Amino acid sequence: MAVEFVEQFSTWVSETQDAEQRKFEKMKVFSEQLTKLDKEFRDVSNDLQRERVAARQTQEEEKSLRHQLKESQEAIERSSFVLVLIDADADGYIFKEEYYKDIDGGRNAALGLEAAVREHLKSSHPELSSMPIMIKAFANADGLAQLLFKAKLIKSTGSLTSFAKEFSQARWGSDFVLVGSGKDRADEKIKGIFEQFIDNPTCRHVIFGACHDNGYVRLLEKHQNTDSADRVTLLRPFETGKEFAGLTGFHSMQLETVFRSAAVFTRNSPPPAHRKLSAEVQGGGSPPRGSPPRNPWVTLHPKSPRSVVSRKAEDLPANAIYVNAANQRLDSELPATAPDIVRIWEHKVNIAGMRYCRKYHLQAGRCPGKCGYSHGPLTPGEGLVFRRTVRQEPCHARQPCQDASCFYGHHCSCARPSCKFSADMHHVDESSVSILQCA
Repeated sequence: MAVEFVEQFSTWVSETQDAEQRKFEKMKVFSEQLTKLDKEFRDVSNDLQRERVAARQTQEEEKSLRHQLKESQEAIERSSFVLVLIDADADGYIFKEEYYKDIDGGRNAALGLEAAVREHLKSSHPELSSMPIMIKAFANADGLAQLLFKAKLIKSTGSLTSFAKEFSQARWGSDFVLVGSGKDRADEKIKGIFEQFIDNPTCRHVIFGACHDNGYVRLLEKHQNTDSADRVTLLRPFETGKEFAGLTGFHSMQLETVFRSAAVFTRNSPPPAHRKLSAEVQGGGSPPRGSPPRNPWVTLHPKSPRSVVSRKAEDLPANAIYVNAANQRLDSELPATAPDIVRIWEHKVNIAGMRYCRKYHLQAGRCPGKCGYSHGPLTPGEGLVFRRTVRQEPCHARQPCQDASCFYGHHCSCARPSCKFSADMHHVDESSVSILQCA
């Protein structure tokens, strides 16, 4: 019996040892897992701490960048201006006679040009109308002085220097620069300044007064139908270079109250060689007496108009316009605008500073995008106010325009002594109305 008890005890000891060994192995595995989890926990904690530090740094950097961006935007806004470039010895950009003969003519010319540009901006780009206007006029000193003297617009060739000095001293932003002899000197100045400022964010708009010379078309054509084109207004003289008709996407204007509306001719001699209306521009010959001047911006496509009674926009077929018996374009009638809608629009534009895209809102979304102007939704009433506002700006093609989608104005019935619409766009006969299908 004693032997049996010893064997049983020995068996129990062995089994107990095995059980304890298994427990030890399990505890060892559990310890290793705890060690691994502890390491992972520490790694995650460290990563989280780093993320927190990085997040705080990112927040600080974002805050700093936002502050820098705000300061940059405010600096750009404070420094923003409208640039006016004038080729001042070209026929179409010679100031009116009274400016050259007046004792303060240079000063009055600078102030008159600034006032006329600002008045135009009030209707075309109201958000820019209060910005400083920088005027840069360049002229071939010898050639222009000789021309004005022979035409008896100045008393002596030295008078042009006095005119330029008065012009430049009239205000901080006006400069009339006499570049010396040579046809290309003024051209190179204008081209260089245009290229310098066209992509400069502080230069919000460029009034380009050199549309007499086809040589400038090469400068402008690479910007047509781009965001830059919407920041350029072509200041048209009384006669424009032929190739400008091929440019698209630019605004246009005229300043007949400031510049001459006809060429300067000297007695017993043709215009001197320095004047830049090229033979190519004038090569088509003069129109018959009494006929309206040919507009080189537009190619007419004569078609037979169909008589109608009203001029409602909704009555027009696709790609058609209204004309009168003389084949002069008539704008479609626009409904009256509600005063409360006008106030809302004026608050958006003048107070909130919204700048809406004309092509997107007025030409059924034709804007290719990224134009810098708002494509945000407008109510039908706001769209009508927008259209009526833009309609107050004259079309660069004037009466011969046959672009059915054109949103500018083509005639005016005002009796004001000075108006941004040209003389041939005033008092157009509206008694006869026909529909003309455009080509």
